[in-house]
Amino acid sequence: MQAGTCEAGQNARMRDSSAAISRNGAAKESSESSRLAAWYDSQASIRRMWAVRGAQALRVIVTLEPTIDNGDVYPAWLANADRWMQELRVEVGSPVELMLLLDPASVEIGVAAEGELVAALSWRDPTADFR
Repeated sequence: MQAGTCEAGQNARMRDSSAAISRNGAAKESSESSRLAAWYDSQASIRRMWAVRGAQALRVIVTLEPTIDNGDVYPAWLANADRWMQELRVEVGSPVELMLLLDPASVEIGVAAEGELVAALSWRDPTADFR
């Protein structure tokens, strides 16, 4: 990877990561958000990722890179979902619910109502709106 590409990716992640900061948990949330961003960075097949802290667990919602031959996302999901969930549990140190999302527009509307947004990462998605 070229240095300019790496720097651009890091800048995009910093712009794109949304850390939910509360008075009592600012350091924990920031750390959790950073760990999630690093994990997202290491998973090339995940196009977009949202993490929402709920009362029972961290809900991680992902969209995947489609396959080149027919645009299917299920092969990557079936091959990796269990491993990803285990890795995320280790990263955040709490229960994780991992969900596959086929239509990213639907999460934009409802994610705030379901808990505290810890991370919203989409720098890898060419269709994401980077305003």
